[in-house]
Amino acid sequence: MAVFLLKSKADRKISLILLAGLFFFCSAKATEIDPFASEVPPEKFGMPSSSVPPKDASKLLLKTAKPATGKKKADKSANKPTKKSTPPPPPTPQLARPGGDEFRLTIGLESVLSAAYVKSAVDFAELTSDQKMLPHLVFSEQLYPNLKLSNGRSFLLNARPRISLLTQRAKKTNTRDQIESRFSAEFSEIYTTLSPTANLSISAGKQNFQWGMGDMGSPSNWIFRPSKLAESLLSTPQSAVETRDLVRLNWSSGQFFNLVTMAEYEAQPQSMPKLYSGRRMLVKPEFSWNNGASFIGFVLAGAEKQRFPFFGEYLSYNFNDALTAYIDAAQLKGSDMLRPVSATVPTQFGEMKVMVFDQNELQDDSINHEILLGLRYTFENGAELKIENLYKSSGLSAAEVDKVQIIEKTTPMLLPYYFEPGVEYRSQDVLLFAFRRNGFGPKKKLSILLRYLKPIADSSGAALMYSESAVSDNGLVFLGVGGYHGATLSQSSLPQRFALTLGYKYVW
Repeated sequence: MAVFLLKSKADRKISLILLAGLFFFCSAKATEIDPFASEVPPEKFGMPSSSVPPKDASKLLLKTAKPATGKKKADKSANKPTKKSTPPPPPTPQLARPGGDEFRLTIGLESVLSAAYVKSAVDFAELTSDQKMLPHLVFSEQLYPNLKLSNGRSFLLNARPRISLLTQRAKKTNTRDQIESRFSAEFSEIYTTLSPTANLSISAGKQNFQWGMGDMGSPSNWIFRPSKLAESLLSTPQSAVETRDLVRLNWSSGQFFNLVTMAEYEAQPQSMPKLYSGRRMLVKPEFSWNNGASFIGFVLAGAEKQRFPFFGEYLSYNFNDALTAYIDAAQLKGSDMLRPVSATVPTQFGEMKVMVFDQNELQDDSINHEILLGLRYTFENGAELKIENLYKSSGLSAAEVDKVQIIEKTTPMLLPYYFEPGVEYRSQDVLLFAFRRNGFGPKKKLSILLRYLKPIADSSGAALMYSESAVSDNGLVFLGVGGYHGATLSQSSLPQRFALTLGYKYVW
């Protein structure tokens, strides 16, 4: 089955806006600005990111002719007296960055070929009546054309489509294997950044914006909130980057203060009712010191159909070159967590009490807290160790997890809801240990990332091991192994009981 997808009408609207902006700004003179100054890369693992242009991208740069700003060589006859001397012409103004008015087009292409074996935590196909596919062997080829047009100062157009060919072997309720193939094409990232002054930049389009140092995400990030345990724990440098349709404004006052405002112009589709639905927005002032090594920020956010605003705070303090402590927190009203509750259902023999899932705190007036505490230590060889603790007052307690295990025995058809996207991050109190090291081993071409998550309430745990090695200047092989141990339904439960991925990435 082959399907060609262009995500939404917004993609076509964005393309027309970008083309109009391109023709307008090609003739505009720029002021000193770096459009990348306030960007925070979505990939925070310190490994090669799929959004980084290829090393040999300079071979593909298309440039206009440089303006004649160079100084002429001194003429020896200049010192000779003349009858009629003419005053020298006024000096040509020199911009801080040579060639800053030039437009450069950078074109690249990434190919990610991978094969994965997945053992699901629950056989969803046998629990649902919609013949849901259960993939266990997945082969994919993903192409990422990269196009960046920029004059280095006031204009940036970034387009990153994703062309994907997926073939998977799956099971249906009759336990017979079935092969499914799917082709799709979409704009995974496309936005324009305009910088009319050195202190101001405006971005619009499908993009990603992150802050904070936590491996478990940033609770204070209202728009890109860490909700899926599988996505935050098992994410690697080769994972797809989540993007949203945003308008973003960055304003800075020197090196010590910046203000970010973000607003969605298209609401994110939700599979279940959410506490705050519709388009979201936030305002985030941030203060920094110690040359940016330490910083503090505050977040005020909301949504179209909100009952109570969202508050967030984050702080990072650098003690020295090796040790950094950080905190990231959020306060919000109510919860959209699926919780196990007792319900009475009618049967042919009368009424019976069963355990079901319910979002019974959607209208709750209580204030919930999420607090992430972390320490990062950097060794002399560049290796990095992180220890984090995340507390969520709305998370499931040990007693509630015991009730979920009753559901597994009495009403197993409800189990898919326990893995529903957006409600996977269910732990109330959890520790995370993360270790990464880049550029070591033979010819310093090996990188490694290790994560282990340990809930406080039970004996379960989840882990990820990822490694990659450069095999050429433009290619690398990568291996990822992840999953969880303990009871099938625990605070560490992931959709994948075990997953093994092997792949090859090549950048032109």
